[in-house]
Amino acid sequence: MGGVWWYFDHSPIFMEISDPQKKPEAPLKFNSTWLKDPSYIQMVNDFWHLHPPCRGRTWAKGFCSNLPVLKRLSIKWAKEKTKRDDNTLAKVEQTLASLLDDQNRGFASTDAKTHLIKLENQKAKILKDREETWRL
Repeated sequence: MGGVWWYFDHSPIFMEISDPQKKPEAPLKFNSTWLKDPSYIQMVNDFWHLHPPCRGRTWAKGFCSNLPVLKRLSIKWAKEKTKRDDNTLAKVEQTLASLLDDQNRGFASTDAKTHLIKLENQKAKILKDREETWRL
């Protein structure tokens, strides 16, 4: 916006007046579990192949100009991942409930036990990723 010069003991002090309504941009809260997801790695690789930092300008300027775009893509990807995880978690919990209900009627087969363990591991992974996100 603008600024005001003040003098204190013959020393100039400049005070900048900024727009109080404008909030500073929030930093990206990067979740390290994203690096374990192949779809995130693929999205980042595709982005850097389509937007190389050295095209028509210095490498540092190109890299810095690409970072805000990559940040927006990462945020969008994270929101979509949360929705996918919520849907997957609901399906897993529903399937687990039906399998456990079936097991109460008798002994489970080896295949059913294997499927049950697979579903429990999938549920634990989703919940661990969610906890990691909450920790941020």
